[in-house]
Amino acid sequence: MLTLTDTSRDLRPSSKDVPCLISVQFLLREGKLDCIATMRSNDVIWGLCYDLYLVTMFQELLACELGASLGSYTHVAASMHVYDQFIPMAEEIAATRSSAADRAMPPMAEVGSKAAFLEVERELRMNKSEYDKKMAALPSYWRALAEPLRLLHERRYQATLVS
Repeated sequence: MLTLTDTSRDLRPSSKDVPCLISVQFLLREGKLDCIATMRSNDVIWGLCYDLYLVTMFQELLACELGASLGSYTHVAASMHVYDQFIPMAEEIAATRSSAADRAMPPMAEVGSKAAFLEVERELRMNKSEYDKKMAALPSYWRALAEPLRLLHERRYQATLVS
């Protein structure tokens, strides 16, 4: 189990930023890796999409490292909510009739390519020019993971050219 709260820092009265993700528990059962994430609080718009992605990516990475299949994922939030200013956005998302399979990431494979992915991420962050060749060489999972980083990089880089 990963415990993500530092009680000496996070529970002081002066602390203004207490982590919402309290713990992540991994259970290896019959060749499958199950995962339970425990949240103290979770906003559907600001946090849920990031928390689900991060924790299930860790689950998939660990399953690959262990040679296990993916098992179940359980997400427990003591307070699941939507802030008032995001209610229209949440209603719009809920009304969308698209299939999750249309946007599914490919299964994680070639865990050894994680280092190559991190190199692409570093080059994007450092605004190096070789990222595109290295990105093209990544297996599909890692390339799909790098694509939003590339788009963000290009948007930021274009903004500096316009300024």
